[in-house]
Amino acid sequence: MIAERRTLLSVLLAAGCCWLANPLLAADENASEAAAASFTSLSTEMTAAEFKAAGLDKLSDIELAALDAWIRQSRQPPQTNEVIAAEPAPPAAVITPVDNAKAVAGEASDSEPAASESEVAMAEAAARAAQADAQAALAAALAAEAAAREQAQAAEQRQQAAQAAAAEAQAAADRKAARAAAIAEQPFQNGRWVGEKPDQVRARIDGNFDGWRGDTLFVLDNGEIWKQRLQGQYFYSAERPEILITRNLLGFYSMEVLETGKSVGVKRVR
Repeated sequence: MIAERRTLLSVLLAAGCCWLANPLLAADENASEAAAASFTSLSTEMTAAEFKAAGLDKLSDIELAALDAWIRQSRQPPQTNEVIAAEPAPPAAVITPVDNAKAVAGEASDSEPAASESEVAMAEAAARAAQADAQAALAAALAAEAAAREQAQAAEQRQQAAQAAAAEAQAAADRKAARAAAIAEQPFQNGRWVGEKPDQVRARIDGNFDGWRGDTLFVLDNGEIWKQRLQGQYFYSAERPEILITRNLLGFYSMEVLETGKSVGVKRVR
């Protein structure tokens, strides 16, 4: 059964090819297109006797539909597809960085007008001015920082000097208090020592010193008061000069102004 169907299909295909190759049937494309459009199926184009005599009744519906489609397609005129030879493509251009830069510059010139030399010069001058301003601002900031640092150092030095002066004043006060305590331990009454007499006293005149006139009182910064014992005059002005009072072998005292070397006999009154 299968062999008969294959034989039948081969015969029909051969017949269709011969029919298509016949110049009378395919005289022109319009007639072929009309024939292809008018064909519906073998079962309608053939009588029942022809259909059965050709053995088509032995084919299945799917096989008949495939055969009808093939015949319908075969009746279409062959389409000639002209192949146009493509022209060989030109060689690819080698784009160098210079060409690329020129192209970019060309695009920029097409989109925006090129800056004139004066505009370029003005832009460069503005850039230089901005750079100079930045440098001047930096220099001013550095100078301000240095001035602030110097001021801070000067303030610190003044503070240290004030602290040193306060410490010196406190030390002087402590020394004066110590001398006063020592004097209290060795009282002096009625112009005479009560207790052991010191061999020497080193101190400063408390305040301004104008020398001596015969009966001058000398107030020392340790709280003691001495009086000129011998006659004589000496004119010398100084602020808090340092003096040295010493006792001689006879037990008398003399006061020497150390910065001039002048001396005068004195006695302690307090």
